[in-house]
Amino acid sequence: MAIKLANKIGTTITDAAFRALNIMIIPAITRITLPDDFTCIMFFSYVNISISIKAPQYTIVEFNYSLEDNSNTKKKKMYNDQGSLEKAVSGHYDFTIGEILSEGWTKVSGSKLKIFGAMFIFVVITILANSFVTLFLDPEPYYEAGQLLDGLMIEVIGGWIVAPITIPLYLGVLLLGYARANSEELHLESIFNYYVFVWPLFFASLLMTLLTYLGFLLLLIPGIYLSVAYTFTLPLMIDKKLDIWGAMEVSRQAVSKHWWTIAGVNGTLVVLLTISIIPLGIGLIWSIPLMMISQGIMYRKIFGWRIHDPIISEDVERS
Repeated sequence: MAIKLANKIGTTITDAAFRALNIMIIPAITRITLPDDFTCIMFFSYVNISISIKAPQYTIVEFNYSLEDNSNTKKKKMYNDQGSLEKAVSGHYDFTIGEILSEGWTKVSGSKLKIFGAMFIFVVITILANSFVTLFLDPEPYYEAGQLLDGLMIEVIGGWIVAPITIPLYLGVLLLGYARANSEELHLESIFNYYVFVWPLFFASLLMTLLTYLGFLLLLIPGIYLSVAYTFTLPLMIDKKLDIWGAMEVSRQAVSKHWWTIAGVNGTLVVLLTISIIPLGIGLIWSIPLMMISQGIMYRKIFGWRIHDPIISEDVERS
């Protein structure tokens, strides 16, 4: 029972982290192996982060950043870069993978406790909701009987049953990282504010999932394209108050202008998250906040950031 619970907790945490990158993973994936001729070196300290993954004759990922290199010019460049919807859809924004990760890393310190507190709340609520649903829809008997397709279908149906509970909460956790990316004070209770948008968020997630999976089924490449292109749909619905299709189209049009760069950031974050799981998951303490904050930095540079709390946003508009 303890092992099964630990596996559920680990799967929920990693699924939430990858979902923030708009990437769906299969819960059955629990082990990661690298060939013997691959090398992976990670180094963290208070002033430096260095990651290197190499295969024979090729460097897959290599990133190094010193926190001591913080000139006033760099700080001005980091924070005076608010985008807008007009700039976004026309492609008038620019950044590199290193710039996003560098700024993100400077903001990890001081945010880990609240982000992991929010993640803990999300994990507990998600496990409780899934446990209740499995009382009526349990995929395990189907898996044990070798009926993998039936078991998978039951699991997918159960996942969407609890989605109205988990999606707004997941978005609240993610937007803590967005707030940190904009140097805002983090309020743990704000993760519950997005239930007022539960059904728009639910149907947007459902539509994105259907279109992305359809793309994978057709020619694979359209699915890969859409999985990146729809990255910012849910935040756009909250921050810019766009409708479902409007948010999806704005995200797709804006991301398409620099698709490879954004895919590169997401891909690098996936690598970091995957590596951080290997040593007993200790690296997740840094990699999950880094992932959420980096997503927020990209959003700010592309679309501009108004405010992440919908209740406060409505008060501002009325005043």
